[in-house]
Amino acid sequence: MDFARLRRSLPLFEGESLLEGWAAVRMTSGEGCLGLVTVTNWRLIFIDSALRLSAIPIAKIDEVAIPSAGRLTICAWYDRMDLVFDGSAAARSVLNLLRQDPKYAARERIAGAAGTTGDRCEPIAASPSHDPRLVTS
Repeated sequence: MDFARLRRSLPLFEGESLLEGWAAVRMTSGEGCLGLVTVTNWRLIFIDSALRLSAIPIAKIDEVAIPSAGRLTICAWYDRMDLVFDGSAAARSVLNLLRQDPKYAARERIAGAAGTTGDRCEPIAASPSHDPRLVTS
């Protein structure tokens, strides 16, 4: 797969900056689709080889679950991205970039303090294979 082509074809909004990108498989109904996951200063974006794109604004993320060391499930009210990376380093990098957004960080602190979670994803702390190395600040 030509990840450089995918990166070049990514439509960005005016003022949006691409921070980083990683190869990942997006799981949908048990099927996987290889593509590129990118984090910008505003959105988490998945784009596949057919140039199909889905994005979640960072400020709209409701929950992030870590089912395994190289896997993240990111939920918003309208979408769920179940992403499988080659290893835990890429998953950790995505999570750390998301945490740099002040709105996401504030939501994470509020949810942790209140002990509440959304109904779309498991909370990080309740994940059966929770890896504390992935949730370091």
